[in-house]
Amino acid sequence: MQRHHASLAVLSLAAACSGLTTTVTKTLPAPPPAPRLTAADEALLRRSGRVERVERDGRVGAAWAVVDSAMAADDAWTVIREVENYDRTIRGVKAAALKPATAPDVVRAGFQLTKLRLPANLAFEVSGPRELTVALDADARNVAIERLAGAWRVEEREGGGCRVSLAARVEACRVVPARVVDYVAERALRRATKWL
Repeated sequence: MQRHHASLAVLSLAAACSGLTTTVTKTLPAPPPAPRLTAADEALLRRSGRVERVERDGRVGAAWAVVDSAMAADDAWTVIREVENYDRTIRGVKAAALKPATAPDVVRAGFQLTKLRLPANLAFEVSGPRELTVALDADARNVAIERLAGAWRVEEREGGGCRVSLAARVEACRVVPARVVDYVAERALRRATKWL
């Protein structure tokens, strides 16, 4: 367990050093790009501290949330990369456990989500400075989701604090109704970023 956390910490340090970012090897699928905010999004972000979007086409959904926080960027980055603590950080995550590594610099974790304790097996990889890519763990079974590509990103804000974004593309399996995809996407974004 400590070994996986240590490898993520070493990779995080390498990614944080601007001269070393080109040495980060990406193993997981490419995440969606960082959210592009419109002038209206920026205005809403200034007023409320957060802005989010959810789009769905059949069983495929794309969602993102951007949150401005008073938290220091390094502190937010620490919380995000400590995936083994998500059950204490993210509402709706009932259990989190690291799994043995199957690829260098990729951290695997199993989660139980919601009151129903639905299993989710994910893989995480530092893919840039303060960027953590998230994907389905290809070496483990996932029940309701066929594909997932996402990323957490943390930026320092001028004047203090940080801006954190979470973006994801998800494809649900055929048995999951479209309305459930919408419901879960909207709630998941809020719950995943509430700690900020």
